[in-house]
Amino acid sequence: MEASFLKQEIFLWGLGLVLGMPILILVLGEWSERLARRGNPLAQGLRQIRHVVLPVLVVLLVLRHLVGVTDAAAWLQSLETLLWLTVAYAGLTLLRNTSTFSDLYPTAWVSGVPGLFFVLVRTVMIFWVLAYILAGVWGIELGRYATSLGFAGMAVAFALQEPLSNLVSGFLLLADRPFQVGDWCQIDGRWVLVQQTGWRTTRFESYEDGATVVVPNGVLGKADIINYGQRGTRHVMRHMIHFSHDDPPNVVKQVIMGVLESVDEILADPAPEVMTYAYEENAIVYRMSFYLDFWDWVPARDHVYTQLYYAIRRHGLTLARPLAFRGGINALKPQKSVQQIADTLRASSLFASLPPETIDGLVTATSVHDYAENEHIVRQGKPDDGFYVIVTGEVTVTMQVGAGPVQHIAYHTAGDFFGEMALLGNEPSPVGVIAATDVRVLIIDGHAITQLLDQSPQFALEMNFFIEKRQTHINTMVGVETERRNQTARHDWISMIKKL
Repeated sequence: MEASFLKQEIFLWGLGLVLGMPILILVLGEWSERLARRGNPLAQGLRQIRHVVLPVLVVLLVLRHLVGVTDAAAWLQSLETLLWLTVAYAGLTLLRNTSTFSDLYPTAWVSGVPGLFFVLVRTVMIFWVLAYILAGVWGIELGRYATSLGFAGMAVAFALQEPLSNLVSGFLLLADRPFQVGDWCQIDGRWVLVQQTGWRTTRFESYEDGATVVVPNGVLGKADIINYGQRGTRHVMRHMIHFSHDDPPNVVKQVIMGVLESVDEILADPAPEVMTYAYEENAIVYRMSFYLDFWDWVPARDHVYTQLYYAIRRHGLTLARPLAFRGGINALKPQKSVQQIADTLRASSLFASLPPETIDGLVTATSVHDYAENEHIVRQGKPDDGFYVIVTGEVTVTMQVGAGPVQHIAYHTAGDFFGEMALLGNEPSPVGVIAATDVRVLIIDGHAITQLLDQSPQFALEMNFFIEKRQTHINTMVGVETERRNQTARHDWISMIKKL
């Protein structure tokens, strides 16, 4: 009866090896080929299982279950040891290649797993395989060596106190996860980008010079870490700015808010905020707060402070100076004389035919304004502040039709003009105007130009000619859809000209 059972067991093992192993080999081969064609790094580990692990496993199963070799045979134990070593080899390859997934597939789940986790798993796998080979295959009782290993471990711990501290700190970093790869952090006041977390050290990229910074994990465990997150993380920035006691707070806050709303990097929701923060001996302190993607904070800060300078000059505000400073900032501003404004108006082709007394009358309704490069002078859909004449610099005329892209439709230089919609009251401008360089412009009050149209039919005809010519150019650039959008405003303008 026992012999019959043994024969049946041998038959089943033989049938399983004859049928199952070829199917398993074919499946692994097809699977690895498909992964290799996709560039998947796991293909290498599957090939090792197919070509290294399975042959040793087949030989071991044949000898043990078909031939009947007992487990006590030394060469069978050696073969089983070889099997577990091949399993460890293939497993380590799979783990190593899995950890590289984030390089090929940034959105894969692996990208969020610290590299230290894979180091920990590999270490556990190596120790487990070695312990099983010694205890499970060769029958060595590891317990009798525990005392000796304990004393030896204490000696090693004292000798390797600093490396072990870094290792433990690495494990704690893995558990706490104060940052992950791709995060911008401030560590003890230094700006760095997290590149890789290891079992002993962590690698960063320095913000100042882009150099690689390697920091022991033991040092990180004692450092002050501020994590600003990855791209797309919303962050609030707060800055203080000091103005003279002579500047009305509501005016100052309106000027600052206008700048914050014009900087593209600043988010509209939540909206920026400006508040009167404190009174000091020589200044009123204002705090401006705005939200942005943290990765944009450097260009955003540059744009805010650059445009603030020009906005402060345009509105005649005064930045506070230390008490030791003698004189106001207005004394340092270049002044545009009445004669210079008049000369600039005469140099424009539009005003060249006007008599001197008419030019002198316009000067009193004219102000000088400076704009920074890339600053919006006129926003599409908003009323013009007045009629603009370019003194120095260049501007770009833009238009956006519906949800389409912003198109650059014209460039204007010194002597050119824009802002015709100011002559129609509060009609929104059909175009936007952006400073292509630092620009100085004259802004003439729209009512003064309207009165001039009533007084000078010749000037009205020239203005109409320029506007029709410019409108034709705009329609040519942006097409029929814009023609329909601007039809109402153009009819209003033509009606006003006909009444003259």
